[in-house]
Amino acid sequence: MTTHVKSFAERWLGPITAVSLGAAAVGLTGMNVYSTYRRWNEPPPEPTGSFGEWRSLVASAERRGPANAKVNIVMFTDYECPACRTANPVLRRIQRNHAEQVSLTLMHYPLEGHLAARPAALSAICAAEQGRLWQMDSALVRAQSLAPRALWSIARTSGVVDSAAFARCMESTDAAARLESDMAQGGRVGVIATPTILVNDAIFTGLPPRLDRVVSAMLER
Repeated sequence: MTTHVKSFAERWLGPITAVSLGAAAVGLTGMNVYSTYRRWNEPPPEPTGSFGEWRSLVASAERRGPANAKVNIVMFTDYECPACRTANPVLRRIQRNHAEQVSLTLMHYPLEGHLAARPAALSAICAAEQGRLWQMDSALVRAQSLAPRALWSIARTSGVVDSAAFARCMESTDAAARLESDMAQGGRVGVIATPTILVNDAIFTGLPPRLDRVVSAMLER
């Protein structure tokens, strides 16, 4: 009797289990397809404001991407801001995916109370003097510490070779003036939090979902 029951189970429950698992897999695949379809068919996020003079932000700034880009992304950032650390690689990926039509500009906006953010912003400005802005930016976003000694180490690993020039720059009025200029531009835009992101004239406070849809829509105009 026991042998007969076992044989029955092996003959019928095995195929039933396989069919059930197959149906479950098909169901999950269908759900994934539907989720992707729904995500791409949802409308792009609405901006929180607009800034008609956005071209002035990128006119003299160091950009990643073409000078005549159809879409210009500007990010006001703070290196102590966790949301900025999340947004940074997303914006880089969007720019990289449309490298011939989209540019990315970083502007520094260290928030009050973030004591390490200002020296970190100055270090990025000074790395830019030696052509290593984007390498320094990537390293600062990933850094576990933004303490003064850590900034020197980050600069070296980012390819800043003239440490004496870097030291002078960190203490210079020119670097401080550049930082104040970025913050003044943020005041013009109405920055109240970081990251604040502009896609041409459209302002987004924080990183909205499906920002790539906003960029794609502007490229299609």
